Amino acid sequence: MVYLAYIFLLIMVLFFATQFIFSQFKIVIVLLLLEKKEL
Repeated sequence: MVYLAYIFLLIMVLFFATQFIFSQFKIVIVLLLLEKKEL
């Protein structure tokens, strides 16, 4: 039962980490697109 709790916590951490990385990645992509439009 303890292992299940650890696995659940790990999944939650991975989920939030990926969400954070994707949000940061979207900002970078938008900035790159804006720079290309200016050129």
